[in-house]
Amino acid sequence: MCIEPFNFNGLDCECSFGYLLDGNECVDILFLLKYLNQTDNQLERQLMNNVTQLNQQLMQSWQQAEENLKRNTSNLQNIIMQQNIQIQKQIDSVNQSLLLYILVQQHCNLGMCKMIFRE
Repeated sequence: MCIEPFNFNGLDCECSFGYLLDGNECVDILFLLKYLNQTDNQLERQLMNNVTQLNQQLMQSWQQAEENLKRNTSNLQNIIMQQNIQIQKQIDSVNQSLLLYILVQQHCNLGMCKMIFRE
């Protein structure tokens, strides 16, 4: 003799229609579907929350990377400008020395070296 929700199938007890055998128990399929649907909804909400959090973290990381890139670019531009100023000063100094050398050389070619170095 089988006790509800089991039915006797002639050889053994089996779950009645609308029930599913789970180990030694018959589980109401509608209850199981509701439970699975609730679990599915919870997992979907949790997944959406995780996706939202990851998107926020990604946006924050992206913004931070953009800010770092801007700051680094600005720093590099400043360094390059300072180096260009130093190079220009060195070029100006070399040009002055070269101009002075050319002037002295021209005077020496004219026979005036003794006058320049005497003064």
